[in-house]
Amino acid sequence: MKKRLVRMAALMMSATMLLSVAGCGSSGTPSDPDTKKEEKEEQAEEGAADIEYVEYPLAQVYDTDMSVLKDMKIGFAQRTTSIAWETAVLNNMIETADKYGAELIYTDAGNDQTKQLSDVEDLCSQGIDALVYPAVEYESGAAALEIAADYEVPVFLLSQDCKKTEDQYVAAAYGDYVMDARLCGEWIVNNLDSAKIVEIQGQLGTDTEMRREKGFGEAIAAGGDKYEIIVQQTGNFVMDDAQQAMENIIQSKAGQFDTVFCHNDEMALGVCAALKANQLNDITVVAVDGQKAAVQKIIDGEISAIAICDTRQAEYAFSMIAAWKNGDDMIKDTSIPSEMIDSVNAKEAMTNGMAF
Repeated sequence: MKKRLVRMAALMMSATMLLSVAGCGSSGTPSDPDTKKEEKEEQAEEGAADIEYVEYPLAQVYDTDMSVLKDMKIGFAQRTTSIAWETAVLNNMIETADKYGAELIYTDAGNDQTKQLSDVEDLCSQGIDALVYPAVEYESGAAALEIAADYEVPVFLLSQDCKKTEDQYVAAAYGDYVMDARLCGEWIVNNLDSAKIVEIQGQLGTDTEMRREKGFGEAIAAGGDKYEIIVQQTGNFVMDDAQQAMENIIQSKAGQFDTVFCHNDEMALGVCAALKANQLNDITVVAVDGQKAAVQKIIDGEISAIAICDTRQAEYAFSMIAAWKNGDDMIKDTSIPSEMIDSVNAKEAMTNGMAF
C-alpha cells in the first residue's frame, strides 16, 4: 500500500505540472492572467491542430450474456455533474446498472483532473471489478490508467479519450467530437450563403474541445472563402462563462459576425441570452449536445441547429464489460454516432429520445 501511495503522489504531481504548463511560459509572470490565458489558448490551438483523428467503427451493444454483470462492482469516475449533458450520462449509467443488478460506485471530479485522479485511486481501493473512465484532460488524464494498472483494474474508456497505450485499456466507445462539430460546420456551409463565425469553445485542452475545434475548423475551411471563423474564445462549457464571453465579443466585434458556433448547448443558452439582451435577433446559432432546453430554442427560432452528442451511453459501457467478462471478441475502439437536429425534426427530437 505504501508503494501505491508514493506512486499516486508522483502521478498527481505529474498531472498538476501538466495542468500548470500554461502558467510556466518564459514570457510574462505567474501573476499575469492575460499572458497565462494567451499561452493556454495557443497551446490548445496547437493541440487541436496536432490531434490525430481516426474514424472508428460505430459503437455497438454486444450480443452477449449480460447476466454476468449482476453483483459486479463498477466504478465510474465522472468528470462533473454541473453540466446537464454530464448529469444525463450519469443518470443513464445509474439506471442501466440497476437494470443489470450491478453496483455502480461513481464520483464527481468537478471538471478537475487532479480531483479525478484522486477519485480513480479511491474507486480502485474499494475493490471495483472494472473502471469506466471519461478523462477530464487528454494529456494529464492518462495518469489514471497507471493508477488502475497498479490495482489490476480493467479500464473501459467512455465518451472521452486520453493519451494511452494499447495495453492500458480493454475497449472504448468514444464520443466522435470531430464528427459532431464537423456536422455543425457542414450544416452552416450547406444552409448559409456565407458566414462570419464566432466560435465559443469548451474547456481548453480537453479532448472534447480540441476535437470539436478540429472538426468544425476543417468543415468551415472546406466551405471556401465565404466562410470564416473570425473569433475563438472559451466559455469553459459553462452557460455563464459563455454569456460573458459573448457579451465581450459583442462589444468588440459588433456588426462583424453573423453566426455563432458553440461547443455545447450550455454555452449556446448563454450565447442566446447575450444576443437577446443586445437585441441581436438575426444571428445564426449552432451547437452540440441535444439538451431539451436548447432544442426548444430551435422550435422558438433562437437556435438554428444542434448536433446531438448522445447521453445514452451506458448500454455501450456495460455491454463492453459483459463481453470482456464473457471472453467474447470485441472491437477495441468505437465511436458513438451523432446526427443533426434542426427545424425539420426538432419537435420529434423532443419526444423520441434524441433530446435529453
